[in-house]
Amino acid sequence: MRFVSISFDPTNDTPDVLRRYSGNLTAETGLAWEFLTAPNMAELLPLLADFGQDVSIEKDAKGQPTRTINHMLKLFLIDRNGIVREIYALDYLHPAMMVNDIETLLMEEDAAPIGALRR
Repeated sequence: MRFVSISFDPTNDTPDVLRRYSGNLTAETGLAWEFLTAPNMAELLPLLADFGQDVSIEKDAKGQPTRTINHMLKLFLIDRNGIVREIYALDYLHPAMMVNDIETLLMEEDAAPIGALRR
């Protein structure tokens, strides 16, 4: 299992910035956690649309974009085949439920015939 976070701000969250940030976090937690972004917004927007992730940039009093990004936190449980199995929003972000869902996926893998899973 691994965690992946995708930045919605490719202009400021460059690969180097994300590498420094993730290095500190993964060192502290020991988690396999990747921090990714797209090269630009044009390439990020289709990904956000595919996951149903609405993102908006807050504007100041003059109508100019600020660095504040509004979005709903969503976590996706994706199986080895790339299928979204569960979506967790803040109201449903309960560790016990997430662990149970992960254990269910692991049981499904154990029950699958050899060679049935794409690795």
